[in-house]
Amino acid sequence: MRKYDETYYYHKHARRWRRLRNDWSTILAMNIYKSWDSPILMPESLVEDSSFSYALECLLYGDRENGNAFLNRTIEVADRILAENRCLWEQTLATTGYPRNHAIIQRDRAYAKWLLGGDFDRDVMKSCARQLVEWCLTKANDHEHFTDAFTMNYYVQGIRAAIIACDLDLAGELVRTKQPLLGLHGHQRDLWRKLIDMYPDLTDEFDGEFETFFDLVRDPDFQERVGKARNFIIRDILALETGIIREMYIINASPHRNPDPENVLAAVAR
Repeated sequence: MRKYDETYYYHKHARRWRRLRNDWSTILAMNIYKSWDSPILMPESLVEDSSFSYALECLLYGDRENGNAFLNRTIEVADRILAENRCLWEQTLATTGYPRNHAIIQRDRAYAKWLLGGDFDRDVMKSCARQLVEWCLTKANDHEHFTDAFTMNYYVQGIRAAIIACDLDLAGELVRTKQPLLGLHGHQRDLWRKLIDMYPDLTDEFDGEFETFFDLVRDPDFQERVGKARNFIIRDILALETGIIREMYIINASPHRNPDPENVLAAVAR
């Protein structure tokens, strides 16, 4: 396994953080509920795009103060959405996004609690896996035959969630889908299938393949392209979850042992 240069990607995270150095307090002070009654509300975006992604950007730079503030906002907004059942709010895009939106909100809330030092909730991750896949197979426009990278992205997120939940039976069922998964989504499916089929006897060759993939997706500037079009990925979540899987199955070699958030953040960031 390669020894990481501690500054390998750190300069990129630093550059991204510094672009907003003077704006973090402004972003935190924004009224996130300003469009709460909008008929086009997509509730998961308030949790992920407006809270959790900012938390990761700060934490990967090493800014715990702002990172924790965004983690707490992630939990606060998620709690309110779930309490008011906004994932199934009538006459909004939220309804067409269910249960994908519910899965994202529950997942990011669980990750935020873990990154703040709380327990690692595998039950939430298992539920998240089932809900993401349910949406892809029943609600997505191309559910009968995947043609859209948007759908493929959330299906593979479901596979990762099942692996993180330590439910390799479910994950194994999901990776064997006959649905087409193209580009990075297909690459992931093949990598996760190898992990599932080989575990617990992971080879040095597999570890090397995993590290190569991890190096690719944790690059803050990584953008996969398929032909002339950019494929759809959510890179920061992909990098975090790949780091979690790495910590659980390769570093600890014991997936039932809770992954250490500081170790995962350090591995993703450097």
